[in-house]
Amino acid sequence: MDGAGENENFALVPKPPGTLEKAQPGAKRILASMVVEALNLAQKQKLTAPLAIDAAEPDKWFQIGEKYDYGLGVPQDHTEAIKWYRKAAERGHADAQCNLGFCYDKGQGTPQDYAEAVKWHRKAADQKHALAQNNLGVCYYKGQGVEKDYAKAVKWLRKAAEQNNDLAQSNLGSCYDRCHGVARDYEEAVKWYRKAAEQKNAGAQCNLGICYEKGHGVPLDFVEAYKFYKLAAEQNQENAAENLKRIVTRMTVVEIAEGERRYLKLKKGE
Repeated sequence: MDGAGENENFALVPKPPGTLEKAQPGAKRILASMVVEALNLAQKQKLTAPLAIDAAEPDKWFQIGEKYDYGLGVPQDHTEAIKWYRKAAERGHADAQCNLGFCYDKGQGTPQDYAEAVKWHRKAADQKHALAQNNLGVCYYKGQGVEKDYAKAVKWLRKAAEQNNDLAQSNLGSCYDRCHGVARDYEEAVKWYRKAAEQKNAGAQCNLGICYEKGHGVPLDFVEAYKFYKLAAEQNQENAAENLKRIVTRMTVVEIAEGERRYLKLKKGE
């Protein structure tokens, strides 16, 4: 999409929350205490943690990796986190594979290695892991760890988008918007931006606002643009505030009031 204030969405999804992160507070405390208890038992028996947990399921290894990754009940240690992620990943744990790929991409707890990141994202993506599918698509889009290939980027982004991953939906919309890997199709771009925007994806909200401001894929509508810009700006999306300032200068007082009304209505979920 041309013009000032467009949003470049393509970035890896942050590491997915595992069992500990997704659990309710009470359950999270129980799960955390189970992992800590396992580690403490190993220490009491004068065994190393890996030897004590060898018989455990990969999901428990993944949880231990998460604890070290985020400093949950233990000192934060990304190197130790990678050790446990790898242990689970080598047993086919998709969340661990995705996290391990993310660590290699960012050089977190290990030297940065895009090829290794692609390797682990692909293993998880082949298991239909939506976050890993998006991340693999981003690798192809940017040419990091693989040769740049917009068509393959679209392939993997679509797989994730169809699983309702909001960042992949926004990224796929951008591909249609920019004619990257697919023919330019503003209506299709709007379709995917809207799906992501409905999940409160700020980048998609901003890009949807641009579509309304320019009449790309939708009828030109400054009021709708105002609404989506304000929703994105509220989440501190980098371009939304400037876009909002710009469009206000082109609107009447009545239009601004209507934009505010629609924004508040959508914010309240009415």
